[in-house]
Amino acid sequence: MKKISAVISTGIIIGFVAGILLASFHIATNHYIGHGLFRLAALTLQKDINLTLLWTVAGCMALSLPWRFLVYAAGKMPRRFIAGIKGWRFFRRPRKAGTAKGMAYLAFSLFLLIACLNATVIIYDNTAIPDKPNVVWFLIDALRADHLGCYGYEKDTSPFIDKFASESALFTNAVSQESYTLASVSSYLTSTYPATNRVLYLRPHFDRLSPAFITLAEVLRDKGYSTAAFISNAHLSSRFNIGQGFDLYDDRIRAPGKARLPLLERCNSARMIFKRLKSYLAGHKRRPAFIYLHYMDVHSPYIPPPPYDKMFLEKKQDLSMRGHCVNVNALEKIDRRIQERALDLLISQYDGEIGHTSDYIEKTLAMLKGYGIDEMNSIIIITADHGEEFLDRHPGDPGGLQHGRTLYQEQIHVPLIISFPDKEGAGKRIGPYVELVDIVPTALDAVDIDWRKFGQFQGRSLLPLLRGDNAFARSPYSGGNHGRGMIINGRWKFLNDDIDVRGDRQNIYKRPSKDYKPALEDELYNIKTDPHEKKDLIKKKRAVARESKGELLGIEERYSSEKEAPRGTLGKKARQRLKALGYL
Repeated sequence: MKKISAVISTGIIIGFVAGILLASFHIATNHYIGHGLFRLAALTLQKDINLTLLWTVAGCMALSLPWRFLVYAAGKMPRRFIAGIKGWRFFRRPRKAGTAKGMAYLAFSLFLLIACLNATVIIYDNTAIPDKPNVVWFLIDALRADHLGCYGYEKDTSPFIDKFASESALFTNAVSQESYTLASVSSYLTSTYPATNRVLYLRPHFDRLSPAFITLAEVLRDKGYSTAAFISNAHLSSRFNIGQGFDLYDDRIRAPGKARLPLLERCNSARMIFKRLKSYLAGHKRRPAFIYLHYMDVHSPYIPPPPYDKMFLEKKQDLSMRGHCVNVNALEKIDRRIQERALDLLISQYDGEIGHTSDYIEKTLAMLKGYGIDEMNSIIIITADHGEEFLDRHPGDPGGLQHGRTLYQEQIHVPLIISFPDKEGAGKRIGPYVELVDIVPTALDAVDIDWRKFGQFQGRSLLPLLRGDNAFARSPYSGGNHGRGMIINGRWKFLNDDIDVRGDRQNIYKRPSKDYKPALEDELYNIKTDPHEKKDLIKKKRAVARESKGELLGIEERYSSEKEAPRGTLGKKARQRLKALGYL
C-alpha cells in the first residue's frame, strides 16, 4: 500500500508542475492575459493541469509494475532493457519514512488545490452567464455572389436565401481576402489579412494559423458563450489550428451511406452537418451560443442530390458529360473544347447545389428556433469564403475552372447577408464596399463587446454603416499569396496577378523558393461600367493606375508581416482528401 501511495504521490507532484508549465506556455503563446481573456486563461489552466495529472499518475503506475510482469508482457525482451526503459528501479527503491510521508502530504495538498481549482473554474464558468445575442454563421464554400437571386441571378437557385436577404441587411459589394479556403478562413475568423497572419501556402508543408492570432470563437468563449463548429472541408481540419476557442470543433469527414471514394466524402455535407448539429443542440447548455457551419456542397465536385440535379438542366444539355461534374480537377487539364461542351452542365449542377444548400439553411434555422435560437435574439450571417469561376474570360486570361487562380470578381465577390437582433436593418441593401475581415468586429459590436481593445482586428464594424454613417468609404484589399494583390478605389479596380499562378492554379499551393520573384502583371478596370472585367485600361489610364498601385503597395507594406506561419506535416488521409479537393 505504501508503495502505491508513493507512486501516486510522485505522479501528482510531477503532473502538477508539468501542468502549470504547459498551461503557462499555452496562455503566453495565445496572449490570453494580454488580450484580457481571463476566463479562457482559467479554462486553459484547468484543462492542462487535469490532462497532465491524469497522464503522469497513469505513467507512474505503469512504470512501477514489477519487472517480471514487464518481461512476461514483452515476451523474450531482455530484462535489463525492460528495466532501463521503464525505470522500475526508481519506483521500487526503498525510501525513508519521513521522505515518503512528506511526499504524501505534499501530494495530498496539491490534490486538494487542484480540486479547488476545478470547482472554482466550473462555478466561474457557469455563473453570471451574460444575456447576449447568439451568433450563427453559415459559410457556403465556393459560392459566388452573382448566382443568388438576391444578387441578380436570373435563375431561382436560392429561394430561402433570397427571402432571408429581404428580411436582413444585404451587403451588395462584399470582398473576400483571398480566392481559396485556408487563407480566406484564417483571415475572416481572426479579422487579419493573409499578408499578416501568413497562412498562405500548402506544399511542401502546410501553414497553420498561429495561436498568437485570437479568433472570434476565443473572444466569445471568454465571455461565457458555448462555441461549436461543424466543418466538412479537409482543408480546415483541426491540424490547421482553425479551431481555436471552440468547445466543439467537429471536423469529421465521412461519406454518406457506404460510399468509399474520398471524392464523395463532402457530398451532402449540409445533411451531415444538420444531423450533427441536432445532436449537439440536444445537450446544449442554456447559454449564448456561437455556431459556425461550413458547407461544402457548392464546392466541386458538383453532385447535387435529386431533385436538385435536374432542377436547372436545359433540355438540350449533353448528359454524357456528367462525369466531368464529378472530376472537375481532371477537366481542368484537358482540351478547352471539352471544357466548353461541359460548361452548361457544370453550371446547372453548381446551381443545383446552391438550391440544396439554401433549403438546408432553412431547415437548420427552423431547428435552431426550436432550441430558442431565432432571428430576434441572434446575429445570423450567410456568406462565402470565395467564389468560383466557369471559364470567365478576361484580357490575357481565357478563364479557368474552380478557384484560387486569380483575384477577378467571380472569385472574390461574395455574398454577405446579416440578420441582426430585433431585425435591425431588415430589408436594407448596402452598397459601399465591405470585406470579410469586417465580420468579426461587426459580430462583437452587435453583442456589445468592445472589439477595438483587442488591437489585432484589421476589419471594421459594419454597424455604423448600417445606421447611415456615410464616412465609412474605403478601398477593399485582397491578396497576399505569391505577392499578388487587388484594390478597389471607387470605380477603379487595380490588380496584379502572378502569371504563373494564373496559368496553373496548382502553383498557388507551392511555397516559392527564397529567390523566387513573382511574375506580376498589372491590370486596371472600371468595374462600374465593366463589372465583368473585359476591358483592361492599364495603358489608357496611366495616372489612375499609378495612383492605385501606390495605394496598393502602401496597404501591402502596412499589413505585411515578415514572420512565417507555423508549419506542420500532412497525414496520409489528409493528403487524400486534399487531393480530391484539387489542392494537391
